[in-house]
Amino acid sequence: MMQRLVRQGWRQMSVLVALLLALTFLLRSLFTIQVLDAGSAGMLQHYRDEVASPQTQQPIRGTIVDANGMPLVNTVTVFKLGAYPALVTDPTQAAKLITNIIAPLQLPTGKKAHDKKAIAAAHKRYQQYRNQIYAKFKEPWSYVCLAGDDSETCPLRTDISLDQARAVRALKLPGFDLEARSRPDYPNGALAGQVLGFVNYAYPPPGQAIDQGQYGLEEAYNSLLRGIPGRVAVRQDTLGDPVRVGPGSGSSSQQGAQITLWIDSYVQLAVEKILQQTVQQFGAQSGSVLVMRPSDGAVLAMASVPSYDPRNWQQVLQKNPTTGFKLFQNPAVSGQYEPGSTFKPILASIGLDTNSFTQYTPVYDPGILKVDGITIQNWCTTTCSFGGQETIETMLHYSSNIAATRFSALIPDVMFYKYLDDFGFGQQTGVDLAGEATGEVRKPTDAPPKLIWVRAYKDTTAYGQGIAVTPLQLASAYAVIANGGRLMVPHLAQSYTLGGKTTAIPAVVKRQVISADTASTVTAVMVRSAVAGEACRALVPGYDVAAKTGTTTISLNSNLTISSTAAFGPTNLPVNQQFLVLMVLNSPNNPYGSETAAPAVHTILQDLFNYYHRAPNQGTLVQPTTGRCTAPLSPRLGPN
Repeated sequence: MMQRLVRQGWRQMSVLVALLLALTFLLRSLFTIQVLDAGSAGMLQHYRDEVASPQTQQPIRGTIVDANGMPLVNTVTVFKLGAYPALVTDPTQAAKLITNIIAPLQLPTGKKAHDKKAIAAAHKRYQQYRNQIYAKFKEPWSYVCLAGDDSETCPLRTDISLDQARAVRALKLPGFDLEARSRPDYPNGALAGQVLGFVNYAYPPPGQAIDQGQYGLEEAYNSLLRGIPGRVAVRQDTLGDPVRVGPGSGSSSQQGAQITLWIDSYVQLAVEKILQQTVQQFGAQSGSVLVMRPSDGAVLAMASVPSYDPRNWQQVLQKNPTTGFKLFQNPAVSGQYEPGSTFKPILASIGLDTNSFTQYTPVYDPGILKVDGITIQNWCTTTCSFGGQETIETMLHYSSNIAATRFSALIPDVMFYKYLDDFGFGQQTGVDLAGEATGEVRKPTDAPPKLIWVRAYKDTTAYGQGIAVTPLQLASAYAVIANGGRLMVPHLAQSYTLGGKTTAIPAVVKRQVISADTASTVTAVMVRSAVAGEACRALVPGYDVAAKTGTTTISLNSNLTISSTAAFGPTNLPVNQQFLVLMVLNSPNNPYGSETAAPAVHTILQDLFNYYHRAPNQGTLVQPTTGRCTAPLSPRLGPN
């Protein structure tokens, strides 16, 4: 009995001694930091900056939703994990537990599941993180970063997820700190990726992450989406409870704005699918498509192929460090190309508005034209079934390059280039997207280092070669014809909500380019000329549609072309009920816009009319959209 009591007494004494030693170590650490090292200027400054002073509270980044309120960009809560080394009672055990949560051992799977080198590498990575975290507990600072910060002093720069944060809190270990912040999330993956852009983070001193929108809407509206930082005198402990770190209450951050777009997710998805199918069908290198409301410049859909998923933008750069960034650029606003015959309605608008000719004025098309030292031919070269006297309607119907050149010669140079400026060519449209290009117009007033202007530039510009435009510029120019002559600033956002207040983003008219009468005349001519003409496959049975196709030769030494089609309608309805569609295909295996882009534009228009409930016009002409288009003015009509 006595021996048993003695053994129990020794056990109790051992436990008591262990507790006293742990308490002594803790008191010694606290005494060292608070008394012996209290005079350390670096320690004091670090304490004031990181612990005692009010901390900058980064706001929750704003969101982006479509026209129906469906989220395109959400925010998710992530965390930065830090620690107070002096309060960590068991650094070895804490390092093991924390590493198992934020950087667990990830053994190889699949074919490499039994690869000894891969297994050894996985264990090495795990041990490196564990050692780095353990080392942080031994640093002479009052607060250290463990994860969620891109600074070099943080062992793991990846954000801590909500589930990981809950697991850390569940450990109930003293001395750890979780700092919540927001990160953009793209719930629809790659949908509208080049329109949205993505968010990167900068880490200026003292190291808190600052979000920075890159490309697209994220960059254009970064100041609204970012919100307003606050200064707070509290932090959160491991359990998520507030801990006061300084005097005063400070000011809370203000969440970023919610941006509401004109884009409709259904329309955007449908357009992206049609574009992707068309690019694949014709083996094109790339393609872009725009859907716009011509009445006010609202963009309902915008897509390009190839594109990327904003959730994985880092992987894009990792795979292609030197060229990957090109996928982030939006060709619909940054890509420049020669529009080809889709430019001819612009030519007709200029000539009619300047009274240089009327819709009945004829010019002579001899089939081949030598002017200003160059030879101009039609797309059908020596096999054309048209020629002779042509009006602007027959010029558009057959897509005659020679007739276009003849009509441009009737327009004074000064007026021709003034109207190109007024239509917005050679300048940014002002769209609310980052990275917009200006296009290029060669003018008589050009001086070095620009190419010296020669008259041949005007001759070829008349049929859309020798001038560079962006898809958005050309779509905006077509909207001028559709809406009565006004150049609108294209825009994707319709409103933003900040601090509980919603502000509408108004439509902006840049200028009146052509008269309403001219716009009406050109629209009617385009509708008639498309009937059984080059643009017939873009038409929708039962609806009045103004359309024009285009084919541009990229190089005289190759068969590569850019094919395109632009169309708007139903033209018998008020302009605010009309839609404008432009598709551009780069280097398809079939060179003609009438056979590649036009059928796709037809499908998009038909879907738009159905989705937005545009009733057919019973009195309109019903046009074929597939098969051979028969020209009423000629026994034969080829593609363009």
